[in-house]
Amino acid sequence: YSNQEILEHFEDHCQILSSETVSLTKSLTPEERQALLAMTPLLFHVDQEKIDWTQLTEITIEAQILVGKIKIQRT
Repeated sequence: YSNQEILEHFEDHCQILSSETVSLTKSLTPEERQALLAMTPLLFHVDQEKIDWTQLTEITIEAQILVGKIKIQRT
């Protein structure tokens, strides 16, 4: 996944004051695992009953947080 277009759009409209990458690893309950699988687009057309998902016990989420100031448009 690339967020380059999002970053460029942000930079076009804002002065970046700071940027930080954060991540969190979280254990999954069986119910949370099922919810995650149900909302994962790459699995929409996969028969999930044919795959043993029991080894999927945690996920890591990573995000880049941008803090910016809106650029003043001069006309």
